[in-house]
Amino acid sequence: MKRQIFILMFCLLCLALPAAAQKGVNGTWEWKGTPDKNRSQNVVWLDIKQTGSKVKGGITIWAVNPDEGEEGADSPLTPFIGTVVGKVITIEFDAEDVSPLDGTPVKYVRRKGGAPNTATLRLVGGKLEFTQTKGSMGEGYPRKFTLSR
Repeated sequence: MKRQIFILMFCLLCLALPAAAQKGVNGTWEWKGTPDKNRSQNVVWLDIKQTGSKVKGGITIWAVNPDEGEEGADSPLTPFIGTVVGKVITIEFDAEDVSPLDGTPVKYVRRKGGAPNTATLRLVGGKLEFTQTKGSMGEGYPRKFTLSR
């Protein structure tokens, strides 16, 4: 009887692990830069949805000043698409292609000649390493930074 209970518990654990592991990179990630002398701080939010070897989502790029309040919820969203190869995710986006502030969603469309912006993402130790490989997100945003949940 003890052996049957052990086998049952083992099977349940094996079934639960894939469900727990599915979260992977899915969800919302955040990076905050070092505040400047005026206390303004650059922030990046990355919302990711992975389905198999494909990812899609949006990047919110904004600056916050505690004296002016946090306006991140009103910041435009830049859509992206990407692929997963091994442990590396490659995304492409156009930092100038943003949703209107009225909340109308924008879908990223792959362009002839390639994307103006590309980046790689790696999940390391529960954090997401972002490395810009082509283009720029704008002044004050480093080419490489680490996002947290």
